[in-house]
Parts: sequence; structure tokens; C-alpha cells
Amino acid sequence: MRTCHIALTCSLLLACELMGFCHLARSGDLYRCERGGEILYSDHVCGLDAVTIPSEERDRNVQTSAIHKEFLGRFIRDSKVATGSVPDFVVSLTYNDKQGYLVVGHESGGIDIWDTKEARVKRQVKAHNYRANLISFTTDGNRFFSNSYFEESTKLWSATTGELLFTIPKTRGPVCTTPDSNIYLIATSESSEVQFFDLARKTLLPETYPIGGVIHTMTTDNASEQIAIGTASGTIEVWKYLRVGHRPGLQKTAEAKPYATGNWVVGLQFSSDGKHLYSVAATGVIDEWDSTTLAKQQSFPATIHVHSATFLKHNSLVALAGEVNNQGKHLGFVELVSLATGQVIKYRANYNWPTVEYLPSLSSLVIAEYQSTQVRHLGE
Repeated sequence: MRTCHIALTCSLLLACELMGFCHLARSGDLYRCERGGEILYSDHVCGLDAVTIPSEERDRNVQTSAIHKEFLGRFIRDSKVATGSVPDFVVSLTYNDKQGYLVVGHESGGIDIWDTKEARVKRQVKAHNYRANLISFTTDGNRFFSNSYFEESTKLWSATTGELLFTIPKTRGPVCTTPDSNIYLIATSESSEVQFFDLARKTLLPETYPIGGVIHTMTTDNASEQIAIGTASGTIEVWKYLRVGHRPGLQKTAEAKPYATGNWVVGLQFSSDGKHLYSVAATGVIDEWDSTTLAKQQSFPATIHVHSATFLKHNSLVALAGEVNNQGKHLGFVELVSLATGQVIKYRANYNWPTVEYLPSLSSLVIAEYQSTQVRHLGE
């Protein structure tokens, strides 16, 4: 029996101390390690498997979080249950802290919708014919968009019921919010231009805006009304969000090509004051830019080839998931990088194609591993 594997690291502080754990016991391929009352279960073959925290610490987290105290255990156990002879790999993870929904996209095009406020509430939908690798929430967190690079339509779903609400034709690629809660920016099926989608009217507005490459990531800063777009050609563009009468518009204010074509921009994030923009390239380089001019402020060197990046905005950290080529062998790693100092905390992942998402209310990272392996139900 084989399945994809989801690993969990509980608390950023714990993640920083993982290398300090000591082995207490081994049974076959399973280790049980402990330090300061924290327990780590690790699979000898697969690497990091699951981290738990003491009950008194867990209860304290629950008092300040909408996440149900039994959800994480249920989520980990569920990920180990194979539903067929072929593993249905996880290719995307997206969490909305406002409503507490965690959406998991699969290679098959299926999507799992988890309500983390409950211990066992999961809804499953067959969203696409191919991998559901792009998922983003609406501003209120009650709905989400999904699409696939292999299909030319974007779908809007209810996170509460799993109902398909609308299909947006001739669109493919990322979707991002704008300063207006009912207006979203979406990549068209041409992949190198964007359009606005009016959520209230469920209408794709006719104006298109060309972008200098295949769009891979987008982000918005509401306060400064800026939108940044990164491409597979290694370009970054900053646009100003405009209101022309009752219609939205865009005006390009800066552009740069800091990376070679094929060195994808895999992550973008504005600083909390909107004055700086952080970018992550596929080669692992992290750069800080002046968001107005795209003049480079500082750069942190690469240590892994990055597949996915998640910014922990209020903690000035970015979590990177990717791999290192070690003499022809590709090893998976997850890194936490300080955007203030460049300090890196690095630890092994189970496989060489992980995906990472952050649960801010629990200060926790969820790491989905693109792999197939024998299922192990680990003790808690």
C-alpha cells in the first residue's frame, strides 16, 4: 500500500531546535526522540514524520486558536490512508486563517477541504482532470479559486459546502486579491496577461494587461495598492491598482529581470509597510527590493533549489521547500529563512518535492511530500 505523506512540524521554535533532539528508542525503522517534553516521531526511511507537543502546551494554543485540538492528529492519520494502488500526490496546500479552512490539491485533480475548527470535517471534490496545483482564497475566506496549468478554466468553490459556484473560462494561472474585496486579478489562458474578475457579478472584465512572461506568482499590498507579478522568465513587475470611474485598472510602475529565463519567480511578498518587496527564485536566491523602483536592497544566497515558498509575513520569515543535488542524488529539504538577517534553519524533508504551508494561529508548518512509501501509522 502506497500513498503521499504529509509531515507536520509544530511551532517555529521547535523547528529551530530539531537538530538538538536525541534518540531515545528505536523499533525497526521508527525512532522516538524527546527534548524538553517535546516528542518527535521519525521514520528512519522517510525522515521527519510528525511532531507533537505536550498536552499543556497544546491546550494553551487551543485557547488562542480556532483550530480544533484533535484536528492535527486526524489530519496526519488521514494522509497515511491510501485510497488506491497509485498514490495521489499532494501538489498544493493553502490555508485561510480567517475561517480556518485548509485546502489540499492533488495530482489527480481532486481537492480536500478541511475545516480545522472541527476534528473530522473533510470534504472532497473532483475539481479538475489534472493536478490542482493553484488554489487561492477569496478575501472573506469562505470561497476559493482553483485551477490547473493543464486546463483553461478557473473554478470558484464554496469552502463551507464544497459546491462549485462558478467556472471562469479562458483563464489559467494564479489568482490574487486586490484592494477591492470583490475584484480579483487572474491570469488568462494566454498565461502572459491578466484580467480582472468581478466576484459580485461573476464577470470577467474585458480589459487585459500584458505581462513579460508566463505568470507564476502574484501578491498584493492593500495599503499601498500595489500588485507584484513574477514570471517563469525571471521577471518581476509592480503595478499600481487604479479606480477609473467604477471600474478597476492597472498602471505599471516598475519592472526588472533579475533572473535568467527559466529561473522562475516562485514567491513574492510585500513588507508590512509596503515599502519593500521580497522575491524567491527557483534557484533559491532571496532578494529584497524597493517596491517603488525595484532597486535591489539586499540578497541572501541560495542553499536549495526551491519548489514552493510561503511567507510568514508577521514573523519576517519565509519557508522554502525544495531539494539539493548531492552528487546526483536529489535530497529534499525545508528551510526557514529570516528576512531580517538571512539566518537559515535547515532540516531534511522526506522526499525531494515537498510543498509547504503555514498555520499562523498554531505557529505551525505543514509539509506535503511528493512521494510514495509504505504506510506507517505512528503512535502519538
